[in-house]
Amino acid sequence: MIAVILVILWALSPLIVPQNYANLSEKERRAVRAAIEDASKHLDFGIYILTIRIEPVEIIKSTCFKHPLLKGEPWEIRLRGYTFFYIPICEIRIYVDSETLQPLCGSLRPPGYKWP
Repeated sequence: MIAVILVILWALSPLIVPQNYANLSEKERRAVRAAIEDASKHLDFGIYILTIRIEPVEIIKSTCFKHPLLKGEPWEIRLRGYTFFYIPICEIRIYVDSETLQPLCGSLRPPGYKWP
C-alpha cells in the first residue's frame, strides 16, 4: 500500500513541487510567468493534455529577434514541458518584450532539442 502511494506521489510530483524562481529578478519572474502562460498556445492538443508542468530552463537577453510589436529588448525564454514522473515531453521557446513583458511569438520542439 505504501509503495502505491509513493508511486502516485512520484507520478504527480510535477504538480506538487513548487516552481523555483530564487535566482531570478522580479522582472525576470514576471517575464517567465508570461512565457509559461503563453506556452500553452504553442502546444498541440495531445502534448497539451500530457503537459502538466512547464519550467524555465534559460533566459537569453541578447538576441537578434525582430518583431513589429517589440518596444524593448527581446528576451528569449526557453522552457521545458514535463509530463508525469517528471519526464520531459517538449522544449518551448518564447520571445518576450523586456519592456512590456508581453509574449510575442514562440515555437515548440521535441524533448532534448538543442536550440541554435
